[in-house]
Amino acid sequence: MATIEKVFSDHAIARDASSQRMLPWIASCAVITGSLDLVFAIVWWAFQGVAPIRIFQSVAAWVVGRDIAINGGLTTAVFGFLVQCGVMALIAALYFRLSRIDARLRQQPLRWGALYGAIAYAIQHLIVVPYFSAVAPSPLPRLDWMLACLIVYVTLVGIPCALFARAFVRDR
Repeated sequence: MATIEKVFSDHAIARDASSQRMLPWIASCAVITGSLDLVFAIVWWAFQGVAPIRIFQSVAAWVVGRDIAINGGLTTAVFGFLVQCGVMALIAALYFRLSRIDARLRQQPLRWGALYGAIAYAIQHLIVVPYFSAVAPSPLPRLDWMLACLIVYVTLVGIPCALFARAFVRDR
């Protein structure tokens, strides 16, 4: 007869093993979604005459501030890419965890992934970056930029997170 401690211990070991198998999926999802988001921003702002390095530096500015990011050259641009991937890893990891609690998030990835992407955009760009980053709060950005970013988060962040979570479960 299994003791309560043995049952909980076995569950914790299984959960830890599953979490370790999940890490490559989350990392892949983070790099892909982060890269898609950055490519979108590079293309969008290229029409405004903004150099691609500035996109990466603007992400780095969330952590180090605008002046340091701009003056840091390629170093802060690379750091910006790493920050972007870190943020996307958090977004992906949260979806993965939520999808293990509620299977509907894996079963209907388009619906729930889209909603999740919209929520992730709102939390990140309307709350976290303006109020909890090294970048001083500024007036709301252009409406066309905000709507385009929302669409990107729905289609290129939220839905891929849901599809990766679904694929992870099928791979196990």
